[in-house]
Amino acid sequence: MTPYKTIEEFEEQFYEQSKIDAAKLQRAKSKLERELLDKAATIEAYEASTMQVRDTVRQAGQALDSRLGGDWKELALVMTSAVGGLASGYLLQRAVDLRVPVFALAGTVLIGAGALARQGWAVRGALIVGGATMAGGSTVYLLTRPDGTQAVPPVTPPPQGAR
Repeated sequence: MTPYKTIEEFEEQFYEQSKIDAAKLQRAKSKLERELLDKAATIEAYEASTMQVRDTVRQAGQALDSRLGGDWKELALVMTSAVGGLASGYLLQRAVDLRVPVFALAGTVLIGAGALARQGWAVRGALIVGGATMAGGSTVYLLTRPDGTQAVPPVTPPPQGAR
């Protein structure tokens, strides 16, 4: 026994129920579409921020590389400064020929100037390396004087019985 008296009544009830079900399905579909669009917008915003971060990191890397990396000319400047500092320290100390390493002190001044300079890394490095090798050249001359005399007396061992 069915609650419907005629087939037309059944069809009419079925048609009404189908319209209700179709409306529910349409609302659910619209809700899912809105959620999907919101998630897509969130993903796009995340991708955009990720690209900004990537670009910022790339720019920072390029800036650091150009600041610290240098090229062959800067390396040649530092190497020339090293050789020139050693030679000038040795030759200037020989020209003055004092028992005090005057140009070692001058090299120390160059090291300080390089540390305080407001220039690029290559210029600062050249000043520091040149000053250090100038001090080294001056000291080398004093330790190995070509005329046979020694600025620094040789170390004599203590007598055998003394402690």
